[in-house]
Amino acid sequence: MKKNILSFTIIVLMVGSILTSCGTAVKKDVASAKENAKTAHNDLNQARKDSQVEVSSTMKADWVKFKTDSQIALDNSKTEIKKLRGVIASSNEACQQELNKELDILEQNRNDLKKRLKQKNNTLEKSLTKINEADNALRKDFQKQFVLDMSELQTALKDFFSKNAI
Repeated sequence: MKKNILSFTIIVLMVGSILTSCGTAVKKDVASAKENAKTAHNDLNQARKDSQVEVSSTMKADWVKFKTDSQIALDNSKTEIKKLRGVIASSNEACQQELNKELDILEQNRNDLKKRLKQKNNTLEKSLTKINEADNALRKDFQKQFVLDMSELQTALKDFFSKNAI
């Protein structure tokens, strides 16, 4: 009987020590996993911030290039309108009034484009600091429409006298 009690006691102590040591290993593994997850989370946040900064700077550079190109096109159209006004002034008086009226319409379109560009620039300067996919889509839609409208204006200026024979 003493042997059985002694054997039982030894078995209980061995099982207890095994369970205690396994619990410590599990606690170490859990602590290590938590630390790894925290590090991965911090790395992910830093990568997200870096990505936003890169996208923001790319969007700003794209917008500045678009705005500069648009300003050049608007300035060119202004010059073209001045040239056309000079040609109209040298034409016969019967056509001058009608030609000036049509040129006034084209000049108003140019001024409207310039105003739209200025308004969009003011809006984008405020919103380019925070990246938003919806804003980016709206900016791209604006750029497409603006380029289309600008092309129509330039075509109308080039074809001005082909439609209106002097």
